[in-house]
Amino acid sequence: HIAQFLSFHASFKVIGTLSSRMAGADGLNPQGIKRDKSVRRSFPLAEPTETLTGGDFDAFEVNLMDASYGDPVLREELQQGKKIHALFGALFFNTTYEEIMATAGKPGMEDKYSRSKSGVFALFFGGDEGTLARKLGIDEDLGREVFESMGHKYKVWAENRQQIFDDFCSMVQEGGIGSKVIWRDPADYIESLFGFRRYFTMENMICKVLFDLANNPPKHWSRFRGVKLVRRDREQTVAGATRTALFACAFGIQAANMRAAANHVIQSSGATITKRLQCNIWTLQPVGVNPWVVRPLNIHDEVMCPTRKGYEPAVKAKVDETLDYYRETVPLIAMDWNSNMKNWAEK
Repeated sequence: HIAQFLSFHASFKVIGTLSSRMAGADGLNPQGIKRDKSVRRSFPLAEPTETLTGGDFDAFEVNLMDASYGDPVLREELQQGKKIHALFGALFFNTTYEEIMATAGKPGMEDKYSRSKSGVFALFFGGDEGTLARKLGIDEDLGREVFESMGHKYKVWAENRQQIFDDFCSMVQEGGIGSKVIWRDPADYIESLFGFRRYFTMENMICKVLFDLANNPPKHWSRFRGVKLVRRDREQTVAGATRTALFACAFGIQAANMRAAANHVIQSSGATITKRLQCNIWTLQPVGVNPWVVRPLNIHDEVMCPTRKGYEPAVKAKVDETLDYYRETVPLIAMDWNSNMKNWAEK
């Protein structure tokens, strides 16, 4: 057998998304490589003269969400070492925290922990009771009950989350579906924990144009007054059906804005931290033409770093220094760092 070694030349866009998270580019996107250990075991990453070091942020998005919303009840439970997915799962399935944890990864059992995790992340990124119902496979009435229960238990979390939605809700129907649509100017941008802004200027302008067009349709639309369209629950004129479609499009954009704003608070904050960690590690690399000392690679919430032998303690010190710096803003930030791995699967 002839062993063939291929170099792993990953391409990234440093500002690849609106949240500032890096995005993969070219033909080899390392962010798209499966997390499965059987796949990642194929990537040693480090050369024979190097040691592979690296790790994952511990419950990164959970801890960023905690820092963003600052709910004291949730903070206390997380500080006790409890898993947020099981805490929320106890509400989802109307059972105990211990029962949810007992199903995690257990063959032959319904994995309520994984289902709960799916629901939790949906809520982190702007989901509602309908999203819960779809993710957990429950009916919408139960999804609504669970959603309300979470709001009662974690009041500050619910209030701060709702405030984001209110800021980007440009259209409301105070009398419910079917009532008059009222416009109110939404926020133009949202900031991460570290001040990185995502602007919604264009999306808001499009919403306003659609709203104005639906409210004041061109006069020539009335020429089709005699033509009726049969809807599921009523008949509409062509002009009326077109206005309905315009409002639906505007509400769709608005809903996307609200979800993106909630998403930004967490993902953009995480992007700042992981990039800073990577930059801090890079300071160990001598300036100019020199042998590689460190070669950090950032994949979402993990950093892998082929490290010249003997520099492992220095890299670990940079990791600890970075975590200490951000702990004032993200109190529960933590990272499991491994200073001696054989391949990517061992992080």
